[in-house]
Amino acid sequence: MAIPGNLNSIIPSRISYVLNLKGPAVLIDTACSSSLVAISEACKSITNKECDMAIAGGIRISFCPETSSEKLGIESSNRQTRPFDSEADGTVLGEGVGIVVLKRLADAIKDE
Repeated sequence: MAIPGNLNSIIPSRISYVLNLKGPAVLIDTACSSSLVAISEACKSITNKECDMAIAGGIRISFCPETSSEKLGIESSNRQTRPFDSEADGTVLGEGVGIVVLKRLADAIKDE
C-alpha cells in the first residue's frame, strides 16, 4: 500500500469509506486558501441541490517540522508572528484542523 499512501488525492475517498459517507469526496489544494475554497465548493453543491449536507474544511500537518520552514526561509527570527506590524520578520508554522458540517437552513431547523 506504499503507492496509495503517497497520493494525497486518495485521502478524501479513504475517509469517506471509513466513515461510510456517500457522495463526492474531493481534495482541494490551493495552498493557503484551500479551506475557504473547500467550504465555498460545499456551499455551491448544497445550493445547486447536488447534496443535502456537506463536510468541508482544512488541515495543516507538518511531517518534518524541524526542516520544512527552514528550507523556505520564512520563519520568524524570534519565533513570533506579528501580522500587520512593522516589526514582523517572518512567520511561525503550526498545525491545525478546522471542519464544518453544512446544510440548508430550512433542513437544519427541521432537524433541530
